[in-house]
Amino acid sequence: MSASKRNNFVWIFIVFATLFFFAILTVIGIVIMNEKTIIVPDEVGTISGAVSMAEPGDIILVKVKENGTPYNESFTINQDKIKLIGIGKEKPVIDSPSIAIRLNTTSGVLVRSFDFQGNSIAIQVLTSESNMIKDNSFIDNSLGITLSDSDRNILKGNTSSGNSNPISLSFSNNNLINGNTLNNDSANGINLSNSDGNLIKRNTVTNIGFNGILLNTSSNDNDVFFNRAFGNGDGVVTFDINDEGNPGTNNNLKGNKCDTSSPEGLCK
Repeated sequence: MSASKRNNFVWIFIVFATLFFFAILTVIGIVIMNEKTIIVPDEVGTISGAVSMAEPGDIILVKVKENGTPYNESFTINQDKIKLIGIGKEKPVIDSPSIAIRLNTTSGVLVRSFDFQGNSIAIQVLTSESNMIKDNSFIDNSLGITLSDSDRNILKGNTSSGNSNPISLSFSNNNLINGNTLNNDSANGINLSNSDGNLIKRNTVTNIGFNGILLNTSSNDNDVFFNRAFGNGDGVVTFDINDEGNPGTNNNLKGNKCDTSSPEGLCK
């Protein structure tokens, strides 16, 4: 190939590469411009109304109502990448007699900084993956956060008191449960059923009526690291940490601080 032809080829490549680069920037710009922020109750009176009009990537900011009354709502999020965030000095309260928020077959959703009170289930995650539930409070609900057939979700920095089961996983794998604080709940604190490969790390679980952390016989290959669990169960049938299937389940428990465990020797 002559030098002139080689130079022409180089310039053609540069032109096409430049056009491709600007095309990518244009697409990114369109995506960013299409994202919108919806403020509740200023722009839309209800959270459910904001969720129904939201599109993937939208941000819903929820304020405490002027009169301080809870949002008595129940709704489903089935769009991807919705960010639902409570804002203000105090967390907005969601108080529903049924399921407050259901994430159904979705991914990339964020639910952050809400206070859930008096719900049958505060947040139910169904067949959904890669969502984040962060910095919420769960008080006097029947169930706090439940995951079913849902993988690779993050539950982080939530607090719980007065619930039955605050965190429950069923047939849910490779989730992260990190830095949550559970206290004075009546049944099991963190309960895994038929769930594998989850990381349960740096949670504080105290004064739970049954087991603080329960790995049932069908939950395998879970990592339980550096949790604090005290005053849970009766130390005879229920324990601070209960690995029901051990040995044989390959659950890895390391660095946990507790008083009672089954089998013995899981506490440091």
